[in-house]
Amino acid sequence: MLSALDADGCWPSLDAVLTGYFPSRLSVVAAALAIVAIKTAKPGIPVLVDPVVGDGGRLYVAQAAAEAVRDALLPLATIATPNLFELGWLTGTAANHLAEAVSAARRLGPPPSW
Repeated sequence: MLSALDADGCWPSLDAVLTGYFPSRLSVVAAALAIVAIKTAKPGIPVLVDPVVGDGGRLYVAQAAAEAVRDALLPLATIATPNLFELGWLTGTAANHLAEAVSAARRLGPPPSW
């Protein structure tokens, strides 16, 4: 489907990209490659990554999928919306208090534009 959209030349017509749940590492990689193509076709397009990988103290996707979200998808984001568990897992730190959560979010990125 992504190849067909790319072949149709639709990427410049997009206003934003939103990602969510991915069941596997391969689906994350496919999305990341598409986002790179989209950002090439339309520089500055906002990319929101909701890193749906777990909650309640545990991952609910395969470890490889979660690592791919962290390593391949989040670096492409202009906006990231992890829950508290995901924030801690993605940054490898505890986020049990407000100051820890703020610190972890800043490490997660994306870098501030100001």
